[in-house]
Amino acid sequence: MFKRRFVICFVLAIPVLIYSPFIQDLLGFTAPTMPGSEFIAPVFGIVVLVYGGVPFLRMATTEARNREPGIMMLVSLAITVAFVYSIAAFFLGIGETFFWELSWGIRPSCCTSRR
Repeated sequence: MFKRRFVICFVLAIPVLIYSPFIQDLLGFTAPTMPGSEFIAPVFGIVVLVYGGVPFLRMATTEARNREPGIMMLVSLAITVAFVYSIAAFFLGIGETFFWELSWGIRPSCCTSRR
């Protein structure tokens, strides 16, 4: 189950990386533009969060209920903060988004989680 989730999140994270302004600046390239291309990173980032991140959010609620914070709560906090900030930054234009970090960070966690 986790191997399949890892592969799907990996594939979905590639367009997020390609259309991320930070990655484009870092590697010195410009992604092809088309109508709606500014929405590629947010849309794919949300899909990766929903598909790859929901297991962590579920496990974090269990850790919170048991009052035993662990790595799932830490991962959940990180992806939630990155998601909320990225949505606000995208729609309000207040800064650079972190959809690339959100998508790329969930990907390895999908493979290592075994709960």
